[in-house]
Amino acid sequence: MTYLAIDTSTDMLTVALADEHGDLLFQTAAVMGKRHATLLHPLIDQMLTFTQTTMQDIQGVAVGTGPGSYTGVRIGVTAAKAFSYALEIPLFGFSSLEASAQRYACHDGHLLVSWDARRNEAYSGTFFSVEGILQRYLDDAKTSYQALAKQIALDQNLGKTTIGLIGDGSQQLYEALTVYQEELQAKSITFRIIDMRSTVYGEDLMRLAWPMWQAKLATSREDAVHEAKKMVPSYLQLAQAEAEYRAQATRRDADV
Repeated sequence: MTYLAIDTSTDMLTVALADEHGDLLFQTAAVMGKRHATLLHPLIDQMLTFTQTTMQDIQGVAVGTGPGSYTGVRIGVTAAKAFSYALEIPLFGFSSLEASAQRYACHDGHLLVSWDARRNEAYSGTFFSVEGILQRYLDDAKTSYQALAKQIALDQNLGKTTIGLIGDGSQQLYEALTVYQEELQAKSITFRIIDMRSTVYGEDLMRLAWPMWQAKLATSREDAVHEAKKMVPSYLQLAQAEAEYRAQATRRDADV
């Protein structure tokens, strides 16, 4: 038995395969630009060939559901759902921001993942790690760097902690936080940049999914497919075409 993990939410495309004990058999993770749709399935085929694994050996799929590139997220989630339908196996989706934070769960304290969403906005998720166990602190959101900095600086539940910054939005967020230097110093909150890349690795999705897979070993194939049908990507934004359509509709209503 093997388990498959996929994430296509960032410029990096990652796929991984683990055995029945959760040990990593194979992983590939590389910056692919906008070639996710072209390269995802060939990479999975190569991985299966290299590990001498067949599709029928796969007993579960984990996928990063975003946020991130609208098209990229859709590609990964659609592929994962297709595998679940075709093989009738359990599918679990996780925040791609959470999977990114999972890699740094060894850093006790708060972890704030921020991925640049352009136009002075970021996708963000905040977590708290204790002895390698990651817990969510703030929900994933898309907001301006200034609004995110204000939310963190004025959070009454935060105090005397070091927050690790992760992702390609870290520098811009760090600069936005300087406006609240007095408030942060008064609460003994400091920041450090851990990693300025926006990355997700399949093995981290595996770690998040493993307890759920073990709990779902007795799940019927019918239930597995039913659960997969309910999974939806986490875009945290409208597609550009839909956003423009709504804007036009608003202008038309205003002119009436």
